[in-house]
Amino acid sequence: MCNVEYTHTADKFLSKLKGNNAKYIKKILDKVDYCLEKHLFDYDSQCNKKAIKGSKTGSHRLHIERQFTLIYTIVGEKPDRHAKINDILTYEKAHQIYGLL
Repeated sequence: MCNVEYTHTADKFLSKLKGNNAKYIKKILDKVDYCLEKHLFDYDSQCNKKAIKGSKTGSHRLHIERQFTLIYTIVGEKPDRHAKINDILTYEKAHQIYGLL
């Protein structure tokens, strides 16, 4: 099992979720636990994750119910590689910035 690291930006986004979007905090954390801790290097049909094509930083994305997208990189050396969540964005905003990563 891997650890997951959150940047300040990702932590800040989670802390600002309010109203109807607050219900997604548990879903986001559960998906991170399942997809980025337990199955970071495995394929699992429950995890909609991919490397972002053309990314200069080696970024990957994980969609959460077509509401949010986590942008993450894989950091560290074997056997201690883990995910570092750089940003959490709305689904629409993430699609606007893919070319900039």
